Amino acid sequence: MKYGTSPIGRLQANSDETFFRITLNPALMGGKPCIRSLRVTVGMGFGLMVSGYSTVDLLL
Repeated sequence: MKYGTSPIGRLQANSDETFFRITLNPALMGGKPCIRSLRVTVGMGFGLMVSGYSTVDLLL
């Protein structure tokens, strides 16, 4: 597996690339799925949204 690519996105999204921003890298955040190779995990994003943050708040 090449670092910075997501096999999850490739398997589920196929050609429409729905998950192209989700990356997996063992060197970042313990290998958890991250958003665009940043130190923001997908779980953190979902947690913030459940807490009341809007998608606009998360993107700024």
